[in-house]
Amino acid sequence: MGLSNFLLLFGLKFFFDRPRPLIPLLKHVPGLSFPSGHAFMSFTFFGIIIYLIYKDVSNKWVKWVSIFLLFVMIFMVGLSRVYLRVHYASDVIGGYCFGVITLIILFLMLGQVEKYNEKKLPARLNITEPDEKPQAASHKG
Repeated sequence: MGLSNFLLLFGLKFFFDRPRPLIPLLKHVPGLSFPSGHAFMSFTFFGIIIYLIYKDVSNKWVKWVSIFLLFVMIFMVGLSRVYLRVHYASDVIGGYCFGVITLIILFLMLGQVEKYNEKKLPARLNITEPDEKPQAASHKG
C-alpha cells in the first residue's frame, strides 16, 4: 500500500502542478505543493491504526482516547505543514481528502477479502477430518 500511495501522490502532484508557497519559514523545499504528502500519508497510516484500534480494542476508554490522540496527531502533521509555510491550507485539506478516499477504497477491498474468506465450501466439496488409521487386525495362528 505504501508504494501505491507514493505513486498516487506523485501522480496527483504532477497533475495539479501547483507551486509551493514562496517564503517558507525555515528553508526552501523542492517539489510541488498540492496535495500535501505529509497530510496524505499521515491520514492513511494513522487511519489504518485507528481502524485496527476501533475493531480490536475492547476497553472503551483506551479505544476512544487512542483514536482521539491519533486524530490529533493527524491534525498536527497538517498544521505543521502550514505553519512551516511549505504548504497552503488547501494542500493539507486536499491531502486529507485523498487520504480518506484511499482508506475508503482500502476498507472496501478489505471487506470483500473478508467476505470471500468467510464463504463455506459447498456440501459436495466439504472436506472432513480423515478417520484414524484403521488398526491392523490381529490373527492368531
